[in-house]
Amino acid sequence: MRTAISDGVPLTVAIDTVIPEVAQNVASLDPNTGRYQSKKYRAHTLFGGVRSLPWNRIPTRLVEQPDVDLLIPLQCSHNGASPNAFSTNNAMNMKNTDLSSVPILNYKRCTEASVFQPENLLREARRQKDTQHGEIPHICILDPDGDLVDYLASEDRLVKSEYWACYHSDLYSFEVNGITVGIIPCVVGASYAVLVAEQLFVSGCDILISVTSAGIINQPATSRQFALITEAIRDEGTSYHYLPSDEPSLVPQDLYKRLKNDSDDLPWFDAKSWTTDAPYRETETAITAMKKDNVTCVEMEAAALYAFANAKDKSVVCFAHLTNTMAQQEGDFEKGDDFGSREVLDLLAKVLEKL
Repeated sequence: MRTAISDGVPLTVAIDTVIPEVAQNVASLDPNTGRYQSKKYRAHTLFGGVRSLPWNRIPTRLVEQPDVDLLIPLQCSHNGASPNAFSTNNAMNMKNTDLSSVPILNYKRCTEASVFQPENLLREARRQKDTQHGEIPHICILDPDGDLVDYLASEDRLVKSEYWACYHSDLYSFEVNGITVGIIPCVVGASYAVLVAEQLFVSGCDILISVTSAGIINQPATSRQFALITEAIRDEGTSYHYLPSDEPSLVPQDLYKRLKNDSDDLPWFDAKSWTTDAPYRETETAITAMKKDNVTCVEMEAAALYAFANAKDKSVVCFAHLTNTMAQQEGDFEKGDDFGSREVLDLLAKVLEKL
């Protein structure tokens, strides 16, 4: 086994829950104190040879390098050298086996109530903006691209809500086969989508539908344009405030049972998605990993919306309109006439029939 050495990684998780095969060689648990006692561990270093290393930290990370299997956290220096001299140059490529040392996961108690509540923000917004209380549509749509709202506006089919008090967005309503629904444009990204979702549900929304354009990771074996996202890889930050890090972000099962495709007439198919916060960091390495994980597409909202839905017991469903391959060649991002708005309206009509 080849190893890299890094200093300053705190002891946060019992080694036998992280890397069992090396636990006995690294440290022993003192039953009286509950602490691990240091041992010497022989390891091949990046510099070659076998060295006996002093331990008072526990290895908790794997390094995604062909020649490095383990990143060994080490507090003590070796042969008088600074521990930093042995640090890997590819820390950004680490795959965490113990994520509790990552700042975004610190102090996350997902069942603990938030001090800041959406209804309280809206109370202040109504006071400041002189917005009256009133009903919003029970079914609302997030339109991250904003193309559907532009199309409906050009057709004079939108009515702006006078009861929506959000500081950051406008809510409109329109009809789909006689059903009045709400819609908010340009809600892009996980944190913004959940901020808006929180406010919609305390304002009277019962079902939230997100329809976003998405990049294709694995070409689907179907001609259908839309993916019903059943699971989303949590490569963003917001979901970790709602669900523990070891739980998947899944479509609420009651909605899925109603929307599961059981007809050739429906324009969607089930798919796994990758939700990212950084679209311009969709690297070849990341894309390859997602392909191996049978991911169909990449977008920016679903994982967080599903985490929110499952944590708060809300009805949220996310669809991806497969429109691009991340602009890897000219002529990409073509959604069709009116930027695919008519196809989205057809999707919504069929979704509402099943809801």
